[in-house]
Amino acid sequence: MNNDVVPEGIVKVEGLLWGKTEAEKVVNEYGHADVVLAADCISTDVYGRQSWNDLIDTLSIICKQDASIYICSTARKGDGLDEFVSALSVKFEKHELLKNETEGDGVFEIHRFQR
Repeated sequence: MNNDVVPEGIVKVEGLLWGKTEAEKVVNEYGHADVVLAADCISTDVYGRQSWNDLIDTLSIICKQDASIYICSTARKGDGLDEFVSALSVKFEKHELLKNETEGDGVFEIHRFQR
């Protein structure tokens, strides 16, 4: 691990079940997160709109003050990504959007939020 990047810290990478109960378990075991990366987690067709509330609740619980959240996804017609970003913006401050045009499948987007 590069101690200049993560001095005296712990990097933990694992899947995360969404919801208040699971989020509280994570905080009890590891503490609050400085950075969260959510990749390809937003699709109304796959997860449904109720999953948005579960993910927002989870992020609200596990993120410490000033934590950074990165939502990475390919924006596809009807996936609800824009609506989710708007919903997340109610609890977290949206800082930037990076877009990369891709061939055929959609536009790859990275949204950065901070508490």
